[in-house]
Amino acid sequence: MKITDAILNADRFIPNRFTLREKLNWCNELSAMLSQEICKSYDYIECNVEDGLIPSLPDGLNFDMVENVTVNGVVYTKSDLRTFDTSLILPHRDGTRVRVAYLKKYLPIRCVELEGEYSVSGDFIGISNPPLKEGDLIKIITKFNEDGSPDGDSAVYTYVLETAKDGIRISDELEEGGNVNMFISRILTDETLAPMPYDKMYTEYLLSKYALHSGDYDGYRSFSEQFNITLKAYADWYKSRNPLCRISCFNNYWR
Repeated sequence: MKITDAILNADRFIPNRFTLREKLNWCNELSAMLSQEICKSYDYIECNVEDGLIPSLPDGLNFDMVENVTVNGVVYTKSDLRTFDTSLILPHRDGTRVRVAYLKKYLPIRCVELEGEYSVSGDFIGISNPPLKEGDLIKIITKFNEDGSPDGDSAVYTYVLETAKDGIRISDELEEGGNVNMFISRILTDETLAPMPYDKMYTEYLLSKYALHSGDYDGYRSFSEQFNITLKAYADWYKSRNPLCRISCFNNYWR
């Protein structure tokens, strides 16, 4: 299910005045919890020890996210690493190959909305450090209503083919050229982390938030109870489909 579908489902049950960004923040909150507690995803860095020091971890990754460290085929578990600081100093000779495995950080859904005057030349739009990525589907509006709001009926949909520090290249050329006043937004195509039928937990989580922030505490308790039931069912299903054993466990896989 797409995140936007979960939001639409919740809105049908409880009409509300919460903004899209608020709803996305709640969806991100749930996705972050799932990715850190249930459907975990790992990555690693490899490097050589120099002067007994391993290079710093990637930006945004703290020591709490480290799963283990493998040195010359020996796995150092979390309990082994408790006495080390975030620089991961290990008592090994220079040149020793080290692999640091860590839990990947959840990346929030990117809700991008840009409005202003941008330079247009064919399929290139000049935007300083654009918050867009290759493959993003975007909506471009160059016509505005009398009140200054974007005219949605004139929207053009196109894909981002390339991004650079000075702008983006899109899959379709624009009719306008030069400096053009426009509104650009990213179309949200992000999926829920949980598959069917457990993806309904996103709608249930949103409904609990709607009720809580509207002062409906009875509704909040009811929606939260249903959400917790679905969450537990998903956790049980995920663990049964992703067993930890000597063959499939993370440590042996990366060793």
